[in-house]
Amino acid sequence: MRNRIYRGVALALVAVACSLQSAACNQGAADTALPNPRPNIHLPSIQHTESTTTFELRNDMRKLWIDHATWTRLLLIDVIAGLVDTPQANDRLLQNQVDIGDAFKPFYGNAVGNRLTARLKEHVHGAVQVAITAKVNDRVKFDEVKAAWYKNADDTADFLADLNPSWDRADLKQMFEGLLDRTLGEAMARIDGAWAIDITKYDEVVEQVLVVSDTLTDGIAQQFTHTVKQEPRSDREQELQLSMRNLWQDHVTWSRVVILDTLAGLRDKDTAVARLMLNQIEIGDAIKPYYGDVIGNQLAKLLKTQIVLTLQMVSEAMGKTDRLVAEPKQQWYANGDEIVALLTQINPGWDATVLKALMKHQLDLTLAETNARLAGDWDEDVRDFDALVTQILIMSDVLSNGISAQFPDGAVSSPRIPITRNTL
Repeated sequence: MRNRIYRGVALALVAVACSLQSAACNQGAADTALPNPRPNIHLPSIQHTESTTTFELRNDMRKLWIDHATWTRLLLIDVIAGLVDTPQANDRLLQNQVDIGDAFKPFYGNAVGNRLTARLKEHVHGAVQVAITAKVNDRVKFDEVKAAWYKNADDTADFLADLNPSWDRADLKQMFEGLLDRTLGEAMARIDGAWAIDITKYDEVVEQVLVVSDTLTDGIAQQFTHTVKQEPRSDREQELQLSMRNLWQDHVTWSRVVILDTLAGLRDKDTAVARLMLNQIEIGDAIKPYYGDVIGNQLAKLLKTQIVLTLQMVSEAMGKTDRLVAEPKQQWYANGDEIVALLTQINPGWDATVLKALMKHQLDLTLAETNARLAGDWDEDVRDFDALVTQILIMSDVLSNGISAQFPDGAVSSPRIPITRNTL
């Protein structure tokens, strides 16, 4: 079901791309400081009806929990820095708790889903209170809200353990407490200005939410065997898709953090840029087992160039210079075409028209997101970023499916997709 949906979206993107003028396809829209081409494409969410597979459930559950980690980080950045879009980030994180509760409803009913959402919303409120009291150094209040925050985690673990015999109560408590420990470490590092530690803690948060997410998925699959079917694809194909999704979702998350830091003038910008550049190396490394070191390094270099051009455009738009940013914008879109050209050379299964449409749509949405932040249109900013995340996962799946088709027996050499990262 998922592949049919992705193919339909890819074809829709192609239709939109081909309807544009060729110059626009290669360079973007008219030469304004930051153009705002937003194709009228509604990217679908995956909905489970009568049945799903374990892999589809795992993918969707991971998406929800990585969203949880991402928007928790973005809200912490806003709260600690005192940014004006804090209410919108808070609302988006609260919506994520609704989404997680809704994911439980097909299996446990509306009442259970709503109760889970309520507990998770309390968790979000607790995280904000912990950050605020730590920032103002109110030790008494900090200890009070921290204790309530951890109690909420234990209560949530108890709530879930009562639903499913596959979820061990002690394991759930340990997992949720571990998530809070890492989130607290992330918040304290930001307050202290320890930027490298802040990034390390966030990476640990992402790793921990994946443990939580996969544990929940496995328990649901074991409890609802008539609804959740086994995935026909091999474990190797599934692992490739999951790993590639993590890398590309990292790409858009850290791109957003860098854009936010640049526009807000935050002091962790350089460290965030370094983390984003590391992600480009990791994406290049991920294809080396299939295409070799030279190709992997070429892809990483092209992706790094994309980041450099992004920063150049954003910085010039911030400065309100008289000279338009046509040149870096044209180079930016041309760089996207270079990435597609490299990929289609090494894999005949990747259609150049489809990849160009996907790549252009990614760049269009990044511009739209940046423009929304420049204009202070925070609601539109959130919508553009959500569309960007959905789009990047579609592109990631197109790439991983193409690799699996080209290499049915697996990688030529040992995979290098990272599980943990070196400290920056």
